[in-house]
Amino acid sequence: MTLSVPGVGSTTTTIQLAGGASTTVELALSTSVGDAGDYTVAVETPDDSDSTSVTIVAQPDPAQFNITLIDTNSPIKESETLTVAITVTNVGDLADTKDVTLSVPGVGTTTQSVQLAGGASTTVELDLPTSVGDVGDYVANVGTSDEFRETRVTIKSGGPSVSDYTTTQDVVDSTGLRNAFGDWQKGDINSTLLRDVFDAWQSGDIRDDDT
Repeated sequence: MTLSVPGVGSTTTTIQLAGGASTTVELALSTSVGDAGDYTVAVETPDDSDSTSVTIVAQPDPAQFNITLIDTNSPIKESETLTVAITVTNVGDLADTKDVTLSVPGVGTTTQSVQLAGGASTTVELDLPTSVGDVGDYVANVGTSDEFRETRVTIKSGGPSVSDYTTTQDVVDSTGLRNAFGDWQKGDINSTLLRDVFDAWQSGDIRDDDT
């Protein structure tokens, strides 16, 4: 007796029966990845044949957590907390729980566990505290065991700097210059920083609100 599925394979077994006897036979045929579909199965002996329809369904894809970067709060000052916001999407069919990690070489690492059903996504914020002495420009790595992304972050000195007197366009306008002069009069900043702020204001790349 032969069981055959076109495009999939066939299997054969031998049956011995006495006259007038009958028996039940189970025929098993292995399938492979890529065999998903609808088929007509034929069962044949030298004396007779029959057929039926069967469906082979595809195996579900395992969970895979992909990463999309949203934003960071960089630049920050040393001793402040770096925050990186990402979207995590499970592009697989099966649910799973995986660790999402933010790592900044020389600064530290933080990990958060995320559980997602197949096809689901969520927004995750990863917070990494910094310390005094972490000043510098870094490449932060964020992601899962399936996918990582890189983003540049900056940690500035915790003391006063020219950036404390700039606008959202990173320029020093006359308001910033006045604030710096007031802080110098109060003793909050030294004359070197005041001169740096003045030089930045005096440079051509400024927006002077008084003009």
